[in-house]
Amino acid sequence: MIFKSAHFALAARTLSIFMTLALFTTAGNAAFAQTCTDLFKQSTSQLDTLNDEPRYKKDFNGHNDYRVLVSDQSHINDQHCIGVCHAFSWVSNLERERKARTKENLQLSTDYLAAQILLYKSLDYLEFGIPIDTGANIFVSRQMISYFGLVPKEAWQAKSEFKSNKDQSRLLSFINLLVEQTNNKKKSAAGYKEADTIGSVAKLQMLNLFKAYVGQIPTQFYFRGKQFDPVSFQKEFFPELDKRVFRLALRNDEKLGRELEFSNENSTSVFSDIADIQKAAREALDSGKNVFLSYVHDRNFVHTRTGVMSLSAFEERLMPPHLKNQNVTVSHAVQIVGYDYDPATQKILKWKIKNSWGSAIGDGGYFHMYNDYFKKFAKSISFFKDDTQDF
Repeated sequence: MIFKSAHFALAARTLSIFMTLALFTTAGNAAFAQTCTDLFKQSTSQLDTLNDEPRYKKDFNGHNDYRVLVSDQSHINDQHCIGVCHAFSWVSNLERERKARTKENLQLSTDYLAAQILLYKSLDYLEFGIPIDTGANIFVSRQMISYFGLVPKEAWQAKSEFKSNKDQSRLLSFINLLVEQTNNKKKSAAGYKEADTIGSVAKLQMLNLFKAYVGQIPTQFYFRGKQFDPVSFQKEFFPELDKRVFRLALRNDEKLGRELEFSNENSTSVFSDIADIQKAAREALDSGKNVFLSYVHDRNFVHTRTGVMSLSAFEERLMPPHLKNQNVTVSHAVQIVGYDYDPATQKILKWKIKNSWGSAIGDGGYFHMYNDYFKKFAKSISFFKDDTQDF
């Protein structure tokens, strides 16, 4: 396994020289695909001034009341500019499940998962030229977490804020330079054997880079007087990760009802219509479960200060010519933790969203997704479902 601490050997070149050179390289190449936080965090002051406050209807009848809320929620995390919302959503769900089961608030190290995923993708970029895209659906995300395991926050945190925009840009510039230098050396290599040696040295340099920048990613640690590796810790403290997950994804046609996509030992996915997806989300929340939500985040209809997400809350968007090409949509993953409805009609009014952009954004880190937004932009929901329940 390439992530063992023994592999953090010294590379042929000293890391200090390599990092000094990298400071003069930008991270603007195709190394890093757009993430769910790029859209939200980049140029926020400019876009918010144009699209947020002036367009938000002051008479919009929004409120923060909910008739159904799932209890035992954990704290709000902040993924910063690393596009691992899927992993943060899993962490939020797992922390909540454990808290409900044991009444203990055990925080996980999101630094650990973000570092492992970014390192894994960086090595793919180095070896295969695959641009770094840290996104994943709920099932692939679980596979990665199962492989990497989990670490408690008190056992390990990164030594730098590598998830922040500034530090991430610097780290990506180092990665870009390493990949560029390695590719150039391979082109001038005398043969396959020399090229393989160059690749092996570059892998060690990448591991050393992460060690220098984020710290030595743990493979063993002590917690409450006992030694764990990340996988054994996950199995003992967060067994919910292995529970059956049921996903309903929005159909691409106009048909109603469910159509099986796949089903295996601990995962089932079906396609369905938006009305069925809303009904299933409501039933899961009624039973005390958080619901994973994958949706399209369109900043045209999001008020970042209050967390309101609604098509009817905003005036028509008037974008000046120099900003017309700004991308304002991207996929994002969050947790639904409650909903409100009209008692007279029983119709859903809005959903309470637990985000992973920190407590300073939205309503203390939460967003209020009105049902008009949900119906237009929801892509899929997922939740734990017992084996004995039919599909």
